[in-house]
Amino acid sequence: KLNRQAYEEVSEIGHKLSLKELYLDELVILRDQLNSYQDQLSPEKQEQYERLLADERFKGRQAMIRELRAYLKDYSD
Repeated sequence: KLNRQAYEEVSEIGHKLSLKELYLDELVILRDQLNSYQDQLSPEKQEQYERLLADERFKGRQAMIRELRAYLKDYSD
């Protein structure tokens, strides 16, 4: 047997879809900004950045989050 998901009409679940989606051009710019942020980090900070993306806890996590927020202030909507 095939494991099929039930079909749902988009008009019935449209209200559940997120309105805060990034457009493709914004997503490309955001990814470029994140890559340039990561490129300017020291090897130790790059390891912390990877741990941040993995949602791990480490000393200096909040400071890195504040720094990243400042770096990405254009995306604070």
